[in-house]
This record gives sequence, structure tokens and C-alpha cells, in this order.
Amino acid sequence: MIRPLDIEVPEGVSLKDPALLRLDDTYHLFCSWFYEENFSRVVAFSSKDLLEWEGPHWSWGEGNQGFCSPDVLQVEGQWIMTLQSWDAIPPRQSRNQLFVSFSEDLQHWSDPAPLAENLTQGVRAIDAALAHHQGRWFLTYKEAQSPKMAVADAISGPWEALPPPVDQWIENAQFLRHEDSWYLYATLLHHDQGIARMKQDGSERAHWSDWHPFAKIESEELPGFNRGIRSNAGSLWDDRQFSGNWIRVFCSADVPPRSNLDYSLGIETQFSFPN
Repeated sequence: MIRPLDIEVPEGVSLKDPALLRLDDTYHLFCSWFYEENFSRVVAFSSKDLLEWEGPHWSWGEGNQGFCSPDVLQVEGQWIMTLQSWDAIPPRQSRNQLFVSFSEDLQHWSDPAPLAENLTQGVRAIDAALAHHQGRWFLTYKEAQSPKMAVADAISGPWEALPPPVDQWIENAQFLRHEDSWYLYATLLHHDQGIARMKQDGSERAHWSDWHPFAKIESEELPGFNRGIRSNAGSLWDDRQFSGNWIRVFCSADVPPRSNLDYSLGIETQFSFPN
């Protein structure tokens, strides 16, 4: 069962690219806040029950130097957010680039710092996602319209390019650990959602470019919410220690989207991994 997220925003604002996490008794939602000629900020909301939301609590992005597409993971007690710069207001002054920020409490974050700059400088790079495994960092992102994969011994780099994770179009990817396997959750062509399992255990760098085919994630149609795009830019959160379930958040559009302003957020509180 899916439902729209009931978050009030001003007229002319659209929320997109959600990432949901929980710390203690509070859920934290990070997402892109699009408005005013496709300008974007990254904003944060909070909730105790996934029904009533407070916020936005803070935002990144001023003037033409916007940010969007947050993805958050926890490694050894530290929260790490990947995000991207967003300059989509003509005349564009810069190319989109990847950034990373750090937090101890999901409320106070370090200033965004460049991520994998040695691989992405001078090219359009978006939708970063990180994984940490056996002392190595793995990064997937999208360069122009192509998925990329990289590895490093430290987030600060230097990063080394690996073969792409898949030989198909994907975006908004997320690495997940489930039942001792690595999964790649991503937006597929035509805005479908899919999830793929790594063929091996991730101990070798080559494993991160070798995944089973994506299984499509079906979303029911709710008139007035997602008839145009049922599910896009999704994110999964392992909430089993709290609610017993995985939770999926995503964005949808009731009409074929003309811009980032046509989207709204949805949630599935009992997500089941495909067999």
C-alpha cells in the first residue's frame, strides 16, 4: 500500500529525490526542494509517525548555487550525505558536480565538500550514492546519461574508475545491504523502479560491476497522485529494528511532468524485496 506524504509546501514548490532515515524516535526526510525557474535546495523534515511532518528545518543552496538529490548512509556511527550542485537556471554558469557532507546527529551537517573531483571535474555528474565494504568506498553516479562506478580507500580520494555497474540507463541509484547481499536500487528507463542483487559478495572490486538483472518494482496507481509517473527517484530505508519493515519513499507525478515542479512525494511503509 502506498500513499502520498502529507507535507505542506508553498505554492509553486515541488519536493523530489527523497531519502528517509530514522535516529532514535524520529524519522528524518531529506529531499530536493524545487522552485522558481527550476532552482533547487536540499531541505530536511522530521516526523515521529510518518504522518505529521515538521520543517523544513534547514536548507542548502542560495541564488544560482543550488543543491539537490541527497542520499544518506551511516558508516561506523557517522552519517554521510551525498548530493549534487544544481545550476539549471539559464544562462548556466557551471556543470553539476558531486558533493559530500557529514553529521553526527542528522541535524547539524558539515559544509558540502567536492566528491570524486579527480574523475568528474569538467563533466556533468549527478545522483551520487556511496557504499562502504571491507575498508573500501564504492561510488556510483551518472555522468551525462551514463552510469559510472568508482572505488577509493578514503572518501577524500583519489578515486579510481571501475567498469559501469550495469549496461543500461539508470539514475538515482542507492546501494543497500540486505540478508548478507548487496543490492542496487535505481530508477530505470521510463521512470520505473528496479532493484538488482550483486552476483558475488563484494570482496573484489570487479564484483561491483557485476549484478543480476533488475527486478521491476510495481507501484499501484492512485488517481490524483501518480497517474503520470507512478514512482521515480526512490529510496529505501531499513526500518526493521523499529517497525519490522523496509520503507520506500519516492516521488510521483499525476500528469506527465513538464518540469521538476510537477512532482510530489509518496511512501510505502511495508516494502518487500523481490524474490
